Amino acid sequence: MGIIDDAKSGFLADAAERKLSFERTKEETIRSCPSLLEINRRIFGICASQMRGELTGGEAEKLLAQAEAEFGSEAERLGVSALVGEYVPLCGECGDTGFVNGKQCRCLTRHIIDKCYSEGYSAEYRVHPGPESFDTRAYSTAESRKLAERCRNQMLRYIDEFEKDPANLAIIGVPGSGKTLMARIICGELIKRGHTVMCLAAYRIVEIYSEEMFDDEPGGLMEMAENCDLLVIDDLGTERQTDFTENLMFQLIDTRFRNGLPTIITTNLSPDKQRKSYNDRVFS
Repeated sequence: MGIIDDAKSGFLADAAERKLSFERTKEETIRSCPSLLEINRRIFGICASQMRGELTGGEAEKLLAQAEAEFGSEAERLGVSALVGEYVPLCGECGDTGFVNGKQCRCLTRHIIDKCYSEGYSAEYRVHPGPESFDTRAYSTAESRKLAERCRNQMLRYIDEFEKDPANLAIIGVPGSGKTLMARIICGELIKRGHTVMCLAAYRIVEIYSEEMFDDEPGGLMEMAENCDLLVIDDLGTERQTDFTENLMFQLIDTRFRNGLPTIITTNLSPDKQRKSYNDRVFS
């Protein structure tokens, strides 16, 4: 969990530094413009007079409104409005705090996921290939090339239609047929479009659940897996088959299904083998 805590701390530190940098620039800009400096001093003087009881609330409010309007007009005339206005956080949902109503904001989730990839967490998915990487000429027979072309077209449609119709997708095939490559291409293209995406091997999901099941801290990897825009469960069926792991997989898939969030599954198991390996709740 260290890398997640570090990512959260880094997110908050970056947000604080952005705001501090803006305030420094604002202060320097006002000092360098005598007309703005004079109006700004007048604004502080009005506030001080109100605190000392020399002005009523109504009087102070009226004078402040006039002074602030004058400040804005002068800043616009000087061409420095963007430098001396109110600080605007990068995220309009959480105000760069990372949380909305006690839940982790999408911006913090995206930051953590990006940080995990950049630091080598799930390093096999750190670099996402583009659609051109799926070369149908690599398949040996005309029939397999034709099938690969159909799969490639489906992959491109999935990417293009994700915003309006985020659907679940199962990619089934023998080892080496290109399932994981297709999933990684989809991940990469959606990340470029600003979506939060996670790609985890099925066995890693079991490991992470086991590590976090008694952790009460919000924002763990499994919470992100349950709530990211797209989750890829890679190589379903390679995890050790027990009642415990089956329940974990069902919990994850069902949570995303109930929240209307799409999941992509890649697996070597045929539908018949999937039915034999998992109970009806997971298979359905």
